[in-house]
Amino acid sequence: MLPRIGFIGCGAFSTSCLYPCLRLLANGLEPYGSEPEVELVACCDMDERLAARNARAFGFERFYTDHRAMLEKEELDAVFVVMHPQLQPALAIEVMNSGRNVYIEKSPAKTLVEVRAIQEAARRTGRFCQVGFMKRFSEPYVMAKNIAARPDFGRLSVYESRKARNAPYPPVYDFLNDFVCHHLDLARYFMGDVEYVYAELVSRTDDPDNLNARLFEHDDVFRKWATVLRDNPHVPQSDGYLITFRFTSGAIGVHNANTLETDTNLLERVTLTGEGAVVAVEDWYRVRAAIKDQPPLFWEPLVIDKSVEARLLQTGYFGEVREFIAATREGRSTAAATIDDGVACLELVAAVRASIAEGRRVALADVRAAALVS
Repeated sequence: MLPRIGFIGCGAFSTSCLYPCLRLLANGLEPYGSEPEVELVACCDMDERLAARNARAFGFERFYTDHRAMLEKEELDAVFVVMHPQLQPALAIEVMNSGRNVYIEKSPAKTLVEVRAIQEAARRTGRFCQVGFMKRFSEPYVMAKNIAARPDFGRLSVYESRKARNAPYPPVYDFLNDFVCHHLDLARYFMGDVEYVYAELVSRTDDPDNLNARLFEHDDVFRKWATVLRDNPHVPQSDGYLITFRFTSGAIGVHNANTLETDTNLLERVTLTGEGAVVAVEDWYRVRAAIKDQPPLFWEPLVIDKSVEARLLQTGYFGEVREFIAATREGRSTAAATIDDGVACLELVAAVRASIAEGRRVALADVRAAALVS
């Protein structure tokens, strides 16, 4: 029996990055496998036009405008919930309460309270929740992790990364929570758990009239944010963060995240330093490594393939979707990022905010202890 899949949300991101992965898996296209791996049952969006479009374009049997009707009427094994982080927690919990596994996008929630509620629902229902940190499945990053795991690489000692955005960030999202979260997760993926952080912020967002705060006075702003931004004056976020880490392993790290740069080939880089060894991923594309007494290593795709299929493989979207389907089919937990990783990420976000506000390093243990008290 193929896993039967539902999908809640037919917005621009899911339509361009996730639905195509499901279409590939449903049709068994080479070179991804000669047999179908999933059955696409129903998709849902409050906008009937979008729901009908995605059902038709990607091969879902039916479409809905009411997710509760879909959950009640359809025999589903798992459901994708891809919405604004403000909307995902309640929907993810509904899906798990109905007995299905759930996939949600990063960031899983806006607050620690909400993400921990998802975590509790997963434990209570016995369903798993996978979080869309797709960089863990990206070909260059997987290669870098494998190189760093070689015995001759030595102990991981220093982590250095940067992720710049070539335009200011829309104020209906949170740059730190909803964007920087990718590299907070990558830090843990490569280096393990974080002991403490110290962070600094430089802001070039000038909003003396509190235009951005007024955006949130609009009804349903999180469902109709594109329309709200189009129709109302606002000030995009122009900020920069510098975050330093001490990992529980004893290693150290630093991350530069900002929305202050122009479109160059330097927007993303991750460097891992071992002992007499280093590996770097440049531009989410190219891998360079040097290990003492070894020939240098270099990798990049032999052919620049701009097809949708190639992009989904290189970026990791296809890998994470396929893992979610496989784990559902095999009745196991996912090997991808789980809701526990989502909680860890939002704990890091909380620690960064506290460090900036208080001008000191903040231990993750203190963030967890504060949550228990509250």
